[in-house]
Amino acid sequence: GKIEMIIDGGSVDIGVESTILDMTVEPPMILRPGYISKELLLEVLEKVDEDKTMMHGDEAGKPKAPE
Repeated sequence: GKIEMIIDGGSVDIGVESTILDMTVEPPMILRPGYISKELLLEVLEKVDEDKTMMHGDEAGKPKAPE
């Protein structure tokens, strides 16, 4: 009841986990990197932040998305 929508693109053959993007914040934030890179997202979005706890191993914070 807390998530309005999940987009599932189906199976992939590249062996990389899915990119998780939080669209509930401004600017959108990458919660988990995957095949769709920040550079690709910047082609369609003006700005994209990264969850520092997940991206850079910040032990002080807890990531919003699982690894």
